[in-house]
Amino acid sequence: MAFEDVASRLEDIVGAIDNVQQFVAGRSIEDYRTDTMFRLAIERCIEIISEASRHIPAQMKAEHDSVPWQNVADIGNVLRHGYQSVDPQILWEMATHHLTGLRTAVEHMLIELDEGGRAV
Repeated sequence: MAFEDVASRLEDIVGAIDNVQQFVAGRSIEDYRTDTMFRLAIERCIEIISEASRHIPAQMKAEHDSVPWQNVADIGNVLRHGYQSVDPQILWEMATHHLTGLRTAVEHMLIELDEGGRAV
């Protein structure tokens, strides 16, 4: 896989996390439960994060093992195939608490790609 492709996927993750963080600012879980457009926007961003994570080489993921990469990948399948059974509390927690660590890891990956002389 070309490193440019990896960088692009990492940037997609950062962009989707930025969107989620902007969307949830000043909002509550009750908003998430009752505002369909808000909920779908959050879920779509999480799907993007999930899909982009699948295109990051295993070696890079192994170097950032504080991230539960398998869970990140799996949530997309849950949203696509098990959407009727998604627990709003779990997605709200993810949107409001768990994306910060992922963003930090992804930003480090982008720096490492750049320092390695690869295009980002």
